[in-house]
Amino acid sequence: MEDDTPYVRGAQPAQTIDEAVIVDDVRRTLEAWRSATDTRDGVLIGGLALAFYSRPRFVDEIELLYANEAVIPTKVSGFRRSDESSFTDEGTGVVVHALTPTSPGLSAAIAAKVQTTAIERAEFRLASLEGLIALKLDSASRGQSSETSPEQDIINMIEWAPKFRLTDLENWPIGAAHHELLSELHAIARRIGVFV
Repeated sequence: MEDDTPYVRGAQPAQTIDEAVIVDDVRRTLEAWRSATDTRDGVLIGGLALAFYSRPRFVDEIELLYANEAVIPTKVSGFRRSDESSFTDEGTGVVVHALTPTSPGLSAAIAAKVQTTAIERAEFRLASLEGLIALKLDSASRGQSSETSPEQDIINMIEWAPKFRLTDLENWPIGAAHHELLSELHAIARRIGVFV
């Protein structure tokens, strides 16, 4: 039986980029970036990617993971280079962060695996659920903070992924401490309940 319930933005994970983006300026910036660059080189990570695995939330920047510095454009029409890894849309002011496995705060091994396991979408490549969880586990172990904690992001993603199993990250380059934290967060997410 098919569910005919209309999509309500923010009530469930997004299926398209239009559902994932809450701020119109972010949508316009992503469209401008895609038009001006080869979008197949970058993998969508960060808050915007999380919207495909948990409820969309307010995001005012775009994070793309590139395989290496050589594939990051040096100039992008309509954008000014803010710093080594960031471009600002001259029309909207939204920032696109172009990250690589050697960017500060990223594990090179995890970032490389995120690249190889990315999901091909019609308009871009998206980090897999396992890839985002691995990035968040690494972020949590480094004590990196954001508007929401990496741990809460992981719980939210697991809540919406009833088929996710702890064994899904067995072949990822994460350590025993990461696996232990994942096990704890998985148990919390399952106690809270799955909303799908």
